Amino acid sequence: MAGDVKSINNIIGRNIADVRKSRNLSQLTLAKSLARKKTQAWVSEVESGNKNLSASDLFEIVTILNTSISEIYGSVPARHGSSPKSLSSILKDLEAHLPHEAPIYLQRDIGRSDATAVDFIYGSPSSTGSIFDHSHPLAPAEVLGAMVVERYYTAPHMEPTDLVTFNGAIAPRPHSDERIADRILVKLAKPYEGLDVHPCLIRSSGDAETTLTGHDTVVFRSNEFEIIGVLTLRRTLYLPSTRRAWLQRNFGIVKDERVIDQRAEDKY
Repeated sequence: MAGDVKSINNIIGRNIADVRKSRNLSQLTLAKSLARKKTQAWVSEVESGNKNLSASDLFEIVTILNTSISEIYGSVPARHGSSPKSLSSILKDLEAHLPHEAPIYLQRDIGRSDATAVDFIYGSPSSTGSIFDHSHPLAPAEVLGAMVVERYYTAPHMEPTDLVTFNGAIAPRPHSDERIADRILVKLAKPYEGLDVHPCLIRSSGDAETTLTGHDTVVFRSNEFEIIGVLTLRRTLYLPSTRRAWLQRNFGIVKDERVIDQRAEDKY
């Protein structure tokens, strides 16, 4: 088994080296481009097949090299068991190991029928490959999604370039205590501050409230919105810094640290 891992690492390392050289990048340049800075020696160990790559490091290297996982794994040999498997059993095995895939939308685009996902986020698979058992009525439905936040929100506390994942199949839990109330994503009947979709807190009254930084708290009555989903995950830094730079360059979404610092100063 150890020999098999070493052989696979050799192939992956060699493929990374080939793609890197074709992009005219040095090992040092690749090392410095990673979010968690590495050394030239670390890249050399990877390309020599002497280091096991984590999934996050591999995805980041693939992104920086502008290539694909299939190209890096392209020549890794498939192993076959002693007895043949049916196609259905192979598909079941694949489904059990595939991660959840949720499309990522910009806040300005979410809820539109013609919206195009700007990226995808992947989560760990469950035993069935779904958060639901296959017999569950919601199993075939698209209930997971993700959104890049574009505004500063004090309630709920979110910042531009935050990535929030939401689930459209979870019933939100309202509560008068802000610490307990669920964070929800709502689509408004009328836009507020130019956006149709906002993250909010759901209250025990069934109303939703949100506070854009620099504005007073606004309350939306239950007949003024529909719930798109309950927020299940919030990443305060949207993937590596290279991805945040991509958001700024292509969509003008900027995380202004000065605004965060000023708000922190106002608390004291």
